[in-house]
Amino acid sequence: MQATRSQVPTATPTPSTRGRSRAVAAVLWAVFVTGLVIQFFTPGLKIENSAFVMPSSSIVAGAEIRPDSIVRRERRMQWASGLCTLPGALALAFWYRRSLAQALHIGLFADSRGTSKFP
Repeated sequence: MQATRSQVPTATPTPSTRGRSRAVAAVLWAVFVTGLVIQFFTPGLKIENSAFVMPSSSIVAGAEIRPDSIVRRERRMQWASGLCTLPGALALAFWYRRSLAQALHIGLFADSRGTSKFP
C-alpha cells in the first residue's frame, strides 16, 4: 500500500527555520546581484577595426597609457562578474527548485485557457 500525500508527515517550519531560510535566500540573491552590478559598472573595452578603443575615463592628461593593465583589469572584472553571476544563478535555481518545477509542470500541462489538461 502506498502512502498518499496526506499520510506523509511534513516538517512544519519553525520561526527560526524560516528566518534562516530567508537569510540564505537573501545571501544567494546578493551574490547574484553583485555579479550583475559588477558587469553593469565595468566600462567595457570596445573593439573597432581590430583595435581596442580606449575609454575616455582611462586617459588622463600627462599620464602613461598602459593597454596591458587596462585589459588585465577588464579581464579581472569579467571574471569577478562571472564568478558571482553564474554560481549565484545556479544556487538560486537549486534553492527555488520546487517552485520552478511546479511552474514548469503547470506550464507544460496547461492549455491556452490556463486550465490543466490532467487532474
